[in-house]
Amino acid sequence: MSRSIAKALRVLVDGYEMSGYARSLGPLTWNHEWARDEAVGVEMYAYLANQVTLSIGQLNVAFDTTPVSGPHEVFAGGEGEHRLVMAAIGRGGLAPAAGDPAFVGEFMQGNYLADPGQTGQTLTVQMDFASSNLGGLQSLYAIPWGVLLQPLATVEAGNEDPGVDNPFTGAATNHGGYMLWMLADADDEVELKLQDADTNEDAEFADLASSGPIAAGPAAGIVPLARGTTVERYTRPQVVLGQATYARYALAFVRSFGQ
Repeated sequence: MSRSIAKALRVLVDGYEMSGYARSLGPLTWNHEWARDEAVGVEMYAYLANQVTLSIGQLNVAFDTTPVSGPHEVFAGGEGEHRLVMAAIGRGGLAPAAGDPAFVGEFMQGNYLADPGQTGQTLTVQMDFASSNLGGLQSLYAIPWGVLLQPLATVEAGNEDPGVDNPFTGAATNHGGYMLWMLADADDEVELKLQDADTNEDAEFADLASSGPIAAGPAAGIVPLARGTTVERYTRPQVVLGQATYARYALAFVRSFGQ
């Protein structure tokens, strides 16, 4: 069984790379419970079965005390906003790579508590997130754990590399899933895609999901597949640069097994 350490964690929020600021994140929770729910006029207790609760807990970061742009300016005062979060976890103590696990989803931003600290040189921020209903995805998919297909990196051409094998069953599935993409930067409009294939060869890959045109970063999005969609054994990221010369992005895919 692979192990990991905190230094192997990479965190992106709404397309902003937070790993250079983050000190900790978590706990990452995925619980299924029987939620108590009864009408006041009914004498017996009632429960809603198999209710899922997702949370990424608390993100603790440290910023410069005089930020004029960047994530602090975006997230300060953003309580109640829905944020797309990707927490990629590298195995063996290494930075995340294609095929590593990723905890992803849409979470409501809670408190944003900033403290200039004792030295006045750093701005310490505690950023809380509420438990998530996946922004409406819960009726489709109640699973946050997926596979990182593209770690955050600058890409200057379309992808011709092999894909990532289904790490769970080594076979195609018929329950759909969803793609989460994070675009940190690009010098023109780009499109990010999820592709799949039944054999791991470049010519066999076909488009499965698309972000649509993205004018600029930082930006992020979730693209759900319909329930029952067949996802072939191998998946990979793809980028359409158009007039752009580069795109700095990350992409993960959550494959459903019926959740």
